[in-house]
Amino acid sequence: MLYSYAIERSIMTAWISPILRDSFSQENITAEEATGKALAALSGHQLTLETLADESFILPDGDISLIAHRMAFPAPVHTHSYYEFLYLLKGNVVNVVAGEELYMPEGSLCIMNLQSSHALEVINPEAVVVNLCLKPELFASGTYERFFEDGNRISRFLQGRSSSPYLIMNDTPEGTIRHLMADIISAFDASQMKESFEIDALVLLLLAKLCTINSYSYSGINQKTMQMLDYIAVNYRTITVGSLAEEFGYSENYLTQYFKKHTGKTLSSVIAATRLSKAAELMEDPSLTLEAIADEVGYASYSHFFQVFRRRFGTGPKEWREEHLAVSGGHIQGNGTVAETV
Repeated sequence: MLYSYAIERSIMTAWISPILRDSFSQENITAEEATGKALAALSGHQLTLETLADESFILPDGDISLIAHRMAFPAPVHTHSYYEFLYLLKGNVVNVVAGEELYMPEGSLCIMNLQSSHALEVINPEAVVVNLCLKPELFASGTYERFFEDGNRISRFLQGRSSSPYLIMNDTPEGTIRHLMADIISAFDASQMKESFEIDALVLLLLAKLCTINSYSYSGINQKTMQMLDYIAVNYRTITVGSLAEEFGYSENYLTQYFKKHTGKTLSSVIAATRLSKAAELMEDPSLTLEAIADEVGYASYSHFFQVFRRRFGTGPKEWREEHLAVSGGHIQGNGTVAETV
């Protein structure tokens, strides 16, 4: 039986993006700082599709240029005469490439070559899209030419030697893409949005790094993958790889490969992350013990919950609760509940 897709896109973003971006990992803290740095650099330069209705059709001035805007309005189907690196600095969008809807979470990067056509649909009008635009002339000489002729995965795609009309890169847990994009955006800000030697070097470094994170590359979250994520969100407490495979009519082996291809994450890791995300929410309820929370999110024993929680967060549930639960005038009791101090 094929599961009926039920969750609205705007609601889905509240839980899907943190799960896919490892928002609870220690490395994510510095990645979030990089995002803040980039937003600050863009604060005086942000454009909107309202003031640039045909923004997507404007030919960049230099060999490397950058356009940033909020996704307040959809962008119609269009092509480019330059290579576009579409980066989600903040929020989420639906990128429709060659007629296929792809959900792009914050921190993801979609590369499109000269043959690509795409449109953007609004999920959150406060989302910030950054378009890094590279003219073909950039790759005509020097180190960029050597990169272009190298035969790596990125250069082959840019040359049109790929069956896919797009290439989506999911960021590493360390935030490699977000850190580099933040540096590029800050360099544009420092140069008054003009090309500079620093920008040339940083973009080349970005291209080189993208070639080294193939394990984090994926085909994009299409509608069927969104249905799977929806089903996990509703049934996270009891779901297994086998039950999800049965629900969608796939073998377990095919399902796990399909899910990894379209999310960049293993199915078991997303199920575990969803349960732990829910557990973190439940820890805000002072009446719940840690044992009750473990049971509520689908763990048969507290010891198993403790082990999984510690592997993900680097600390035990009790210590995490003490550090993160803001309770005015309260303290953590021995059983893991929160007691009010009178």
